[in-house]
Amino acid sequence: MAEHREENGYSAEGTEVGFGENRLVAPLTVPIFRRIWVSSLLSNFAPLIIGVAAAWQMTKLSTNPTMVALVQTAIMSPFMVFSLFAGALADIADRRKVSIFALVFPVIGAIGLAVLSHLHLATPALLLILCFIVGMGLALFSPAWQSSVSEQVSPKMLSAAIALNGISFNIARSIGPAIGGVLVAAVGVVATFGATVVLYLPLFVALLCWRREQEVSRLPPEKLRAAIMAGVRFAYHSPRLMRILARGFTAAFALASLYALMPLIARDILGGGPQLYGLLLAGFGVGSVIGALIVSRMQARFEPEVIIRSCMVIIAVVIVSASVSDRAWFTVVMLGFAGMGWMIVATLLNVLVQTGAPRWVTARALGMFQTTVAGGLALGSWTWGEIASQTNLQTSLICSASAMAVFLLLSLARPLTRDDGQPSTPAEMRPDPEITLAITGRSGPITLEIEYRIEPARAREFYRLMEELGRMKRRNGAQSWMLARDLHDPAIWLERYQHATWDDFRRNRNRETEAERQLQVQIVEMTMDGKIKARRLLDRPAGSVRWNDDVPDYGANEVHSTTIA
Repeated sequence: MAEHREENGYSAEGTEVGFGENRLVAPLTVPIFRRIWVSSLLSNFAPLIIGVAAAWQMTKLSTNPTMVALVQTAIMSPFMVFSLFAGALADIADRRKVSIFALVFPVIGAIGLAVLSHLHLATPALLLILCFIVGMGLALFSPAWQSSVSEQVSPKMLSAAIALNGISFNIARSIGPAIGGVLVAAVGVVATFGATVVLYLPLFVALLCWRREQEVSRLPPEKLRAAIMAGVRFAYHSPRLMRILARGFTAAFALASLYALMPLIARDILGGGPQLYGLLLAGFGVGSVIGALIVSRMQARFEPEVIIRSCMVIIAVVIVSASVSDRAWFTVVMLGFAGMGWMIVATLLNVLVQTGAPRWVTARALGMFQTTVAGGLALGSWTWGEIASQTNLQTSLICSASAMAVFLLLSLARPLTRDDGQPSTPAEMRPDPEITLAITGRSGPITLEIEYRIEPARAREFYRLMEELGRMKRRNGAQSWMLARDLHDPAIWLERYQHATWDDFRRNRNRETEAERQLQVQIVEMTMDGKIKARRLLDRPAGSVRWNDDVPDYGANEVHSTTIA
């Protein structure tokens, strides 16, 4: 045990190994994070090289700008389709095993692209299908990989570790496209696709060697469908997360023109080949690395909304510049500013998601964030490609810059604040309530009725707090939540909600954060006697309990006096 803890950055006494937790390089002092980070840096080259080779191959197979843009859509759309599923899977299963399984798909896609290209059997449709398979593997891999960072480093290192992962990807982005362009020009697409397979091997080895210590839950894991619905329900009842998701989608939708149409910018506007296309992507990637290096410093000095709006203005200016510039060096420099702006926006939103979501739903929140960003990129790629087909390339780019300006104005209605990234500290786990009726974990539904006695003069204040508490309980899984007031005695209020089974009740009861627990304490302190009356009821008892002669039938509606339900 001591050996495992030391590998993950902790000594046997529980003190952290390394130095300067708040420094960007601090997570690299943790052995397991360092090994996975280095190997993931290599693997990050693979999809970028595949994207370059596939996009250039598409220009040979089709002259339609929409088909070229659809390469980016094919790679990114799986994130929109599978990320929520992948996030739920990462929350209920071993994240190491999920990551290993997911990496198989991009390897299959790369091999398929190489074989079909070698046999001259590649068609636009097959190219897009195999790009979709590559993207599907990346979509399954990403939530498990990102959410496992919190298991590799201490909470104080989390922001730095997230930034380092962003740097890892953008180091690959800054060099990978140029390498891809050179490889395509030098050895052709077949060898280029084949080389990407080798880049995934170190990450396979690093994950296989990771001795992950998984916390053993006292409850059975959620079913996959229930886990997905729990994640959607959490997002729906979390205005903070919904704001972040909306901002990620709109920014990605407008930015997608650069991603999708960059091969055409290189070929039609600048008159270059695959090397120039790789150079443009490299300029974007170098800017992204710079953005990752400065994002923490900017975050400490400015409000998130100020930073994000400034970056969106920069990106809009770059898109317009790319549509009118005929000088390659100027376009490369401007794309560096776009990469820097996008990296800052994406990192800030990613950190807000990870720090603001409770641990039990972190991977699902990341999955939803990736779904919205990928959806924006995929839909935007198709939209701007279609506009370019119907009009011309310059018109499409100017329209996307205009969309960025419109979305920037819409953000004025619901700005982000520092509070959106406040950590959701989990509350201390409570023991299961004592019951006398013999039931199983699958017994249910379980109905809770909680009675409060409130001075009528404090009714408005109590109602406001209960509305917030109800939103939190619905977010954690409570169903059919309602609040009623006694017509005969206005001091009596009744809260009522359900859970599908006894296991769901136990599971959701311990999803509370410290802020939610403090709100409950505040409400209890408002009551006239400092107590509440909680009734835990089993609906349809004859069909749910162990209905045997030797099981006594009592206690189903026993009243419990407690401070918190």
